Amino acid sequence: MISVATIWEMAIKTTKPQNPLRLSEPLDIYLAKCLSTYGIDVLPILQPHALGVMALPDHHRDPFDRIMIAQAICEDMTLVSGDSHACSYPVSVIW
Repeated sequence: MISVATIWEMAIKTTKPQNPLRLSEPLDIYLAKCLSTYGIDVLPILQPHALGVMALPDHHRDPFDRIMIAQAICEDMTLVSGDSHACSYPVSVIW
């Protein structure tokens, strides 16, 4: 499962002039192919996820990472992240 927050962050990064995310094709086409090929579902941001951010200690200020951490906690999921701050929260992290 991929968080819609990840897709949102990718959309921002594909349009950034400095340090852009470069893909082989437009993001919408790239995602459609990847999600279909690998059978990945999209996790929407729900009210409990948004409210879950309030309970997080202030180890990290990145709003995308915070919402994904809250989603992982609320949904009892493992977070896939290379961000070292993620390990500071009560969530299982891979990477």
